[in-house]
Amino acid sequence: MITFTPTQHKAVYPAINASQPELSQAGRTILITGASYGIGFAAVQGFASASAARIILLARQRDSLASACERLRAQNPSFQGELMTYVCDIGDAIRVAQVWDDLNQKSIAVDVLVVNACDPGTEATLDAIPLQLAWRAFEVNVRGNLDMVQRFVQQGKTADFGGRTVS
Repeated sequence: MITFTPTQHKAVYPAINASQPELSQAGRTILITGASYGIGFAAVQGFASASAARIILLARQRDSLASACERLRAQNPSFQGELMTYVCDIGDAIRVAQVWDDLNQKSIAVDVLVVNACDPGTEATLDAIPLQLAWRAFEVNVRGNLDMVQRFVQQGKTADFGGRTVS
């Protein structure tokens, strides 16, 4: 077995503990796609621990969004920020536009975007996967995530991508 990372952590350690003051997200609005479970929900928890002012959760199912908000409030009772939810499949360009239009109408600017939603597709080789399933995965994993990033950047704000400023 080849190990590329000499130290592996299974728990949060001080340098990445979201409750550290230097990692504060106070005053910021965070939008997370695929936010109701897994990595997306872990991101929601992290931003809640970092005192984000508002966390916007996007997921495909209303029930899973409601459950995520309940779990977050139960697990992080000190979180005082606002939680907003949108039922949104990022593969649906019309629905994505509606979400961003609604945020704009409410004068809500997103400071941090976490593009986490994906369509895992199917476990098949390219010659065996039905075209509709391959296209669906493309619509979500490529076009949908690109749509989210473009709309984030086009808010009229300056966004920071790994030290590169994009306007």
